[in-house]
Amino acid sequence: MLRASSLLVAVVLASGCTRPPARPAATPPPEVVMERVALVHTQGARATVEASAPRVELSRSTSGLLAFDAGIHLLGRDVFVQAGRLEGSLDQGHLEGSSGVTLRTAQGTTGTSPRVSFDRSAGAQGGASSDAGVRLRGDGFALEAQGFEADFADERVVFDRPVTRVEPSDHHHQAAPAP
Repeated sequence: MLRASSLLVAVVLASGCTRPPARPAATPPPEVVMERVALVHTQGARATVEASAPRVELSRSTSGLLAFDAGIHLLGRDVFVQAGRLEGSLDQGHLEGSSGVTLRTAQGTTGTSPRVSFDRSAGAQGGASSDAGVRLRGDGFALEAQGFEADFADERVVFDRPVTRVEPSDHHHQAAPAP
């Protein structure tokens, strides 16, 4: 009986096709796997970030991090971000959120993007960006853009080719009943 690899070579040679490209070496398994992770980041005595994930994988040799269904709560800004997959380097301070990234603020604004990069070195307190498209919806507005750049220290966001529209407000004002 032929092994699968021998069968593949035979099929490629018989069909006159070129050989398929070599596959990259497999990623080594993580050195640390943590389940049901919750952490709090503090500055002095004040908590600034709460984060959680059902599973986090770490590589000590590369400072690599891979988290699944990660949730991050920026306490001072009361913003909650969630990503299906969060991957990056703890040493370099760069993380890439993918598999659907969502944002929710205390004021009710929601946002979605397929992919968002978080970079600790962007601006004085870090930043976020995406070129994968973004959609925001808030009280009375909706915005779609091809991308964005956010500076956390300045609390400023610049959108790439935004399209906005006014939408009915969630707060419906009713007239007072007649006496």
